[in-house]
Amino acid sequence: AEQSRQTSPTPRPLATVGPSTFESRYAAAASAITLFHVRLDQRNYAGIYAMTDDTFRASTSEAEMTAMLTSLRDRSGRSVAVDEISFEIVDQEPDVQVTIVVETTFETATGIETFVWRVTPSETVHLVSFRSR
Repeated sequence: AEQSRQTSPTPRPLATVGPSTFESRYAAAASAITLFHVRLDQRNYAGIYAMTDDTFRASTSEAEMTAMLTSLRDRSGRSVAVDEISFEIVDQEPDVQVTIVVETTFETATGIETFVWRVTPSETVHLVSFRSR
C-alpha cells in the first residue's frame, strides 16, 4: 500500500496590505497606550508630547504636559498593569476617534485614565486628549 503524502499548506504572508478597519485602528490606539506608559515609565515626556495632535497642542503646551506627567509619575511610580474598562470608536471620515478608558495600576497608586486618539487610515495614532484621576 502506498502512503499518502500531505503537502503543507501554502504559507500565508505575515502582513497584508489593505484597507484599515475599525478593529485595526482600535488595535493601533490600544498599542499607543502601551507606548505611552513605556515613555511615562522612562520619563520620556517629550516622546509622549510628540504623540499629540494639533488639537491637543492648541490647548496644552509641552511644559504644561511635562509638569502634569512628572507629577503623575512622581506620585504613582511605574505602571504595573493596565485593564481596559471601556472603549468607543467614532467615525470622523477619513479618520476615526478612539476613546479608551483604562484602570492603570502603578507601583503606589491605581488610577483611571482616559485616552482619546485620532487614528488615520494608515493607522497613524495621535493623542487628542488624556485625563488621569
